Amino acid sequence: MTKRKILIDTDPGIDDVLAIATAYCIDSLDIVALSSVKGNVSLEYTTRNAILTLDILKQNTPVYKGSKEPLVNSPVRNSNVHGSDGLGNLYDSYREATPPLDRKTGGLYDLAEYISQSEDKITIIAIGPLTNIAKLLMIDPHLNEKIEAIYIMGGGLKKGNVTDLAEFNFYCDAYAAQKVLLSGIDIYLSALDATTQVYFTYEEFDAYEVKNNKSEFIKKTLEYYINLDPYLHDVLAVLSLSDPHLFEFKKMNLNVLTSADSANGMVYESELKNNGNVYFVDVKSRENVVKRVFDIINTYNDR
Repeated sequence: MTKRKILIDTDPGIDDVLAIATAYCIDSLDIVALSSVKGNVSLEYTTRNAILTLDILKQNTPVYKGSKEPLVNSPVRNSNVHGSDGLGNLYDSYREATPPLDRKTGGLYDLAEYISQSEDKITIIAIGPLTNIAKLLMIDPHLNEKIEAIYIMGGGLKKGNVTDLAEFNFYCDAYAAQKVLLSGIDIYLSALDATTQVYFTYEEFDAYEVKNNKSEFIKKTLEYYINLDPYLHDVLAVLSLSDPHLFEFKKMNLNVLTSADSANGMVYESELKNNGNVYFVDVKSRENVVKRVFDIINTYNDR
């Protein structure tokens, strides 16, 4: 089986932890790099949270420190949904108890060089604001040719969450979201329209067994999150890649509104034809997606 080379661009974030942990358990995916971006919390926190998550999962994947502010607008105030540290206020206790692994680190220019020199095309799973991805395409316009596709959690056609019209990731950097959607690269967009169909119940959550520190970390972070936002947002970007049979994909011409008001980051259908393809993701069955997530993360009890 040929594995797809994966870059995860992330702003951990509790649901980012679930998405990252899920991705590492899927045999068809080879996670070659993570990049951090300001989003749920500051860049310093998202970077250290990404590293801690990998240390707990015992993965020494390189982590590239990305953007601390959006392309154009002022930074958006951090979300409080994930706790003050982005990990449900669990960072300090787990950092103290988890030995750090040796790993390569760098910045966006290093990441651009890595992608440009890769023998294989890279597939990006982007589960935070799209600032890093837009900057990579600005650093080296030829990177388009090295990127297989981008699987995104962000945006919303019929709803928002940070405003009535805009989803958090796209609202944080609407200019970056617009640039990426119009880049000509194949885009698979898991927007709020899909992610708010997928949630776990308390019964499903309670059934998740904990047998080691990896599964304990996943469950404790989710335990903080479930009381505030039970939707499985970010993991849909992973599963829409690895398990496409669980979803439907509709090819659409989409754009992102850039403005100075509550409509900033709003996704809308455009009459202009995109240079590439945007596939809007829809969920076939909540139960099947949730079962797949728990089937995957339950494997951590055997690792």
